[in-house]
Amino acid sequence: MSKSIGVSTKTFERAKKVIELASPKLKEQVRSGQTSINYAYKKSMSQ
Repeated sequence: MSKSIGVSTKTFERAKKVIELASPKLKEQVRSGQTSINYAYKKSMSQ
């Protein structure tokens, strides 16, 4: 799946965690390009 959308497996797995754990505001920041998946993942995992 990750290869078909053009991201690494690691990024894909992190994105799934962001969808599962992040606040709506943080998800919107990722969608709009203001925040990276990696940053959102780290922020979500530290909460």
